[in-house]
Amino acid sequence: MHSSKSSFQHGEHDSEKKNFQIKISQDGEFAMTFDTENLRVKIYRNTDYRQFTNSKYSNKTFNNNHDNDIIDKVIADFAISNNLNTIKIYYDTNNEESQKSNQSGYDESNQNKYRWSFDISSLQTSHNNENFIFAALSYIDLLNDMKGEDRINIDETIRSTKNEYKKNNAKNNVLLIKEPKESTDYIKYRINDNDHIIDMDYRVNDNGHKSINVDMDYINYSRRKTIIFCFKINKSNDVNYNLDMDYTPTCCICNHVSGIPKFINKDKHHDRILKRFILLNFNGIYNFEYNNEDRSFNLNERFDYPKSFEDELNNWHTKNLDDCMNRLLSCITNKYFLVEKYNDKVQVIEVYDLAEMKLKTAAKIVKNKDRHIKKYDNKHDFTISKNKLLLCYTRGFHAVKLYLVENGLQIAAKNFENEIEKINLVELVNNDETLLIIGTDKEENPKAITWDLFNTGKIDSIPLKAISGLARASGNVLQVNNQGNVRSILKFIEKWLLTNKITKQKVGEIKTITEDELHEHHEVSIVGGKEPWVMDSYKTHSFCLYDKDEETLELIVGRSTVQIWHQIRPNSTFCKEDDCPNKAAPFLEYIWTNGVPLNQESDATRLRIKKIEYGCKYFNLEVYWKEKEQKKERTIQWNDIVEKVNAVRSACKALEHLNKRKRYLSNFPQKHCYEEMVMYIKHIIWKFIDHDPDLYRLLDVRHNVMKSLILADCDHLIKYILFGNDEDDCSVCDHCCKEGKMKQKEKFVIKHVPRSITWKKDQRFVNDDDLDPFDRDDNSKPRKTVPTNDLELAIYHCKGRELKNTMIVAFLLEYYTSHAIEYAGWMTTVSKALPFLYMYNYENYVRKLFRKDCFSDQDHFSAQDPYEIIPGGFISGHFREKNFMAFRPKFRLQSDKDSAFNITMKKLFFFDNNHVKSILKFFDNGVRKIRNNDLERSPISLRVVPLPGFTVNEINKKFKKKSESSDTQELTADYSVWKILLKILWFLFIPRWYKIGKSDHHLLSPFARVTKYEDNDSMYDNPATEAVIDFRWRNTRTFFILLFLRFIIFSMCFVFVSWAYLTHEATEPKFQSFLFFLIILFYYLAAYLLITEIIQLFHHGFKEYFTTIFNYFDLISIILPAIVMYYILVYFKFSDGFGSVTKVDRELIVGISMSIFVLWIEFILYLRLISYIAIYIYYVMIIVKTVFPFILFFMIVTVAFAHTMFVLLKNPDVAEFKANTFSGTATNMNENLNVSIQSNFDEKDNPFSGFLTSVEAAYFWTTGNWVQKDMFDFWAVDLVSIIASVLFVTILQNMFIAFMGGVYERAANKGRQALLRFRARQIADYEALHHIHLGPHEPDPKYIYYVGKSKNFEEWSKKTEQCVIYKDFEEKSTYIKHNFQKANYDDNSIWEYPKSEEK
Repeated sequence: MHSSKSSFQHGEHDSEKKNFQIKISQDGEFAMTFDTENLRVKIYRNTDYRQFTNSKYSNKTFNNNHDNDIIDKVIADFAISNNLNTIKIYYDTNNEESQKSNQSGYDESNQNKYRWSFDISSLQTSHNNENFIFAALSYIDLLNDMKGEDRINIDETIRSTKNEYKKNNAKNNVLLIKEPKESTDYIKYRINDNDHIIDMDYRVNDNGHKSINVDMDYINYSRRKTIIFCFKINKSNDVNYNLDMDYTPTCCICNHVSGIPKFINKDKHHDRILKRFILLNFNGIYNFEYNNEDRSFNLNERFDYPKSFEDELNNWHTKNLDDCMNRLLSCITNKYFLVEKYNDKVQVIEVYDLAEMKLKTAAKIVKNKDRHIKKYDNKHDFTISKNKLLLCYTRGFHAVKLYLVENGLQIAAKNFENEIEKINLVELVNNDETLLIIGTDKEENPKAITWDLFNTGKIDSIPLKAISGLARASGNVLQVNNQGNVRSILKFIEKWLLTNKITKQKVGEIKTITEDELHEHHEVSIVGGKEPWVMDSYKTHSFCLYDKDEETLELIVGRSTVQIWHQIRPNSTFCKEDDCPNKAAPFLEYIWTNGVPLNQESDATRLRIKKIEYGCKYFNLEVYWKEKEQKKERTIQWNDIVEKVNAVRSACKALEHLNKRKRYLSNFPQKHCYEEMVMYIKHIIWKFIDHDPDLYRLLDVRHNVMKSLILADCDHLIKYILFGNDEDDCSVCDHCCKEGKMKQKEKFVIKHVPRSITWKKDQRFVNDDDLDPFDRDDNSKPRKTVPTNDLELAIYHCKGRELKNTMIVAFLLEYYTSHAIEYAGWMTTVSKALPFLYMYNYENYVRKLFRKDCFSDQDHFSAQDPYEIIPGGFISGHFREKNFMAFRPKFRLQSDKDSAFNITMKKLFFFDNNHVKSILKFFDNGVRKIRNNDLERSPISLRVVPLPGFTVNEINKKFKKKSESSDTQELTADYSVWKILLKILWFLFIPRWYKIGKSDHHLLSPFARVTKYEDNDSMYDNPATEAVIDFRWRNTRTFFILLFLRFIIFSMCFVFVSWAYLTHEATEPKFQSFLFFLIILFYYLAAYLLITEIIQLFHHGFKEYFTTIFNYFDLISIILPAIVMYYILVYFKFSDGFGSVTKVDRELIVGISMSIFVLWIEFILYLRLISYIAIYIYYVMIIVKTVFPFILFFMIVTVAFAHTMFVLLKNPDVAEFKANTFSGTATNMNENLNVSIQSNFDEKDNPFSGFLTSVEAAYFWTTGNWVQKDMFDFWAVDLVSIIASVLFVTILQNMFIAFMGGVYERAANKGRQALLRFRARQIADYEALHHIHLGPHEPDPKYIYYVGKSKNFEEWSKKTEQCVIYKDFEEKSTYIKHNFQKANYDDNSIWEYPKSEEK
């Protein structure tokens, strides 16, 4: 609640004037009222305290059985002086002593310069089980801390005030000095704060009034002050609390910062444990870290507001508002801070969690461009549910919207224009299932509205006396009036509703039957055998709810179901059976199932009736059954049908219950009965959805009925929920809309919203009984991957089926991707389910999925300015050659400590040196000239990857305790030079190990898991995927480049030492020492690299590791040089190195040459880290892979000819040798001699004497070396040579040349995808490693933004397939379409719908 301006009176004081304000602790258990006129403070125990529970029933606890809405349990009552130097603690909490003595006289002009604000903490328990509570009061200097209108030089003031707190920290555990006893009514303490105790000279004037002589320097000095009182509370039980009067309170004082105080508790499961205290003012959020050991607050940090909100505050100059305090108050609810931005009919709201100082959720609101938006004061309100799943937002006038915190998707919107005009407060109460709205109607009458969101959808309007003095927290709403009386608004509303409740009277005679009397009850049923899956005999009980005019309504209790059947026979209205509803046959109106697991259903676990009351269209049934040896009970009422929601939920569960038992149907009558029941149940659900789609959507949000429909294989019903009837022709396909094929898209109502977080966070999404009845695999093996959302469940549920039986997956994929064009939150479950799609081989769906428009047309939707997100280097032209560049948005509030690490790194690497700066600037200018900066950049587009959380892993969940402690220390870490140096040494010299094992791969991010299953290029031919890889590759590349540098040093050591051996020259002692150092370094790096490979081997497993050919080169390039080096060192001596070597070893030279060859191959493979070189490496690899079958065929042909020539020419006697005769003239002195030389045949000259040499000779035929024609004179040799010439030269070689042209084009197209796949798999491997962070580590963001050239998006858009994912598969398969329509018995059904809503 907003704090009001305090009034400081000079002279006489009006003791009747009061101004009470109220605040509630974050958990809602305690409240604090503050009379800002009389400076009187009271702390209350909220006797109507309502805790959040997972129970579907009321969340009332403690004293909620009383009917009084007044909160009168006062724990502490004290008064303060307006200079916060003294405090009076009253024994009697009802003492109404005048506060004149507390009012020091000051000029009334101060009331426009200062303002009070306050807050109260939750109850804190110390290590010795003592209880304390904190109360904070801040006397705010509007001029300095809230940007008053008197401010002249804004920028100068900001610079001086933002960092002022660093000079003076808060004073902790300041003792309160007990003053001499003045009265028996109170204890007076003086605050021992010497800095601000000013002696004032009071004088009495002629009129008897006091006047004050104060030094003008003190008057001009800011009187702002913030003080936190600590009181000890005695707790006798969970209800009785009282102040320990024997304990001397302590306080924390901050004289240099004032603002709106807030106590922030820890997140997660520590809602009552205090984490920090904050002050919010114009300059930012000041953080006081809380230490539970000594109950101290350390002012150690200041956070900036989001940039858009900071810009708004900097321009806060209006005549009507003299400060920004009200604006700040409107943005704070509990521990959340809201920022909104509006541009071009699109409003984006972002909510930050002040416990973690990071973005909690964001929502996008698209306004109707044709509708005029009414202008109201900027007094919006919002709240987040206690279970942190729902966000409620209102602009302050008669309309509210509900969003899912998980993905920012809207789940409900309601306009209360006829009931309420202006909204002052919204709060989710009653276990977050009811929305409370408080405001005024058009006549400005105070009013409250309660909206039952998930159970009935009912809206009640309650008149209030006033709406001032309200406070809310965690589902608790209190109000204080001008007399200081506190009451619970929720209790008041409950009393009013109970008083004005209209109860429906029971009609006719009501019969009551207990379990003991049940054996005497016998009624003939109009239906029989309505549990066809039960094979053995079982007993049912029938109860007639209505029987008149040939109309019968019957309740049946079977083994596991409760059913209501309705029959209308021929009567005065319907003469013939064919004219009767449903042709006079009974039709199902209601069904409930107990959901007992399939493997436990038996006669021992059957439903048993405890008690039943029934009459004319009325029943109250109490049943119980056993499940896992535990007794369960349930009460089913006629009201369930009247309110419809529970009945529809039961119907959805019944479809699941029936489908799990479908396999037990053994004959046609049973199958027919089963199909008939399923048809009736689906119609019940369809009718409800058709009449009230909004309420169904909320039902799905609360109870996730989509899960039941998936397990029930209700593909037609799911398709209707997602798209409407088949005749509507894809209600959400934008492409169809553009072509004019569908005109009613605007009328289409969204009925399903994706989500992954269950309502009960400690509850599993699926149980074993949900999967076992349909699982075709061995159920004895534990499941490594369990579905966590609807899409994953559909994928798992449909795995291994025919295409027509997997259409549910296609429906969901099409539905999510079609809506994702407007907002990426629709892809929340898709990003998590992608590994399932690959794991279970849904390749056809994946290919179409990555061709959807949402992967390129997903525009930027953050409240941050685009130029805050886009790095300056990209805009200035540093990344001109990149097609896509990804980066993270700012999802954490900027801290003034963030610069501490940057300063340390600059000092460490001398970046703050002027000479270094000059060198970097010179280099940058040179690069700019080379790149020709005169050329303008092509237009760019800012996009967001439509896969929320795609790169977010869950590894830290395995180390939950460590991660929680690291989160606490993250904001207060000490980035000293020595600690950074220590981490650098650890980073450089110790091999990196994996943080998780192979069995924990399910903890990896969805992106990392996808890389382990994918085996096609559809994923990588996508701008969003390329952006994800670009974003994650930067850190990954750094790690592998460091490995590359180690390998280069390793190789150079080997080359230097081996060259010294080969030259074996005598060297100087210095060079010998250098050689020895290189040998030590060589073996250290060999051990480092080999250990790295061994770690990879054990992490991936032998099979996966050795199926990758690159790993062989990794091992050989380490082991072979290490072995060769071992033999080289045999000749090494410390005296002369290798100087004593007289002759190099021949085998050792071969080993050195082979080692150098392998090292060069490994070096080339490492060049894959450099994109411009890597692309050509993958060209070669793709070409080799493509032409390998041709080369294999060529080698087979070669071996065939070689084998032929080997058989033909192995025996030299078979073929005649061509003896060559060489003749010439030789001169010997003066004598000329005629010389004739003839060659003789030698077996060694025959290349076909051995098989391997035959293969070698045959291969060289391709180079024109036909050695057999020159050596042998044999017709068979000539024949084989002619055939080989035609086949090798004329056919195969020309075929190979032609084939290579097409292969190169394919390599050019696939090379980019191959490079991205390599990087993706390296990223996945890097993600599992243990990481060493030199500075504050930012986890992967939920959304990744990226910039790309417009022409690249246009080129990719040409490849997209503008069609519905399921359309082709639906038409090609035997899938039967189905349209839901009204049945002829609907008008006679007991389900009553307003006639105006019927369609």
